[in-house]
Amino acid sequence: MLKSGEVYCSKRDDIVDIKNKYQLYLDDKTVLLINSEKSKRNVSIFIKKDECELLSRDSYLCIDNLFTYDKKYKVLDKSHLSTSAIERIISLISSSSTLLSCQINHIKRLLMEVKVSREN
Repeated sequence: MLKSGEVYCSKRDDIVDIKNKYQLYLDDKTVLLINSEKSKRNVSIFIKKDECELLSRDSYLCIDNLFTYDKKYKVLDKSHLSTSAIERIISLISSSSTLLSCQINHIKRLLMEVKVSREN
């Protein structure tokens, strides 16, 4: 079972190149993809490889689209993002030119809950 704020690796078949993908889980209807390259459409949020033990290289959180959690594929591995990465996402998610304001606010709320729960 995944918890909000966890990064996991699982197959996705709703992307151009069907493969195992690192993803940031926030809730079943709110998943963001992690890519090895910046988005060409939008701002991408930089994540250093040492901010998540699953990542083998510096990566980018794609804030072009929201995805849903696809339960038909097994979670191969999971880990946590560092607090500094979560803070950076909270501060930069509003830069998305494609997400709706309600989606951005929902992401911020979920990430703030993760951050607060770690501080307690």
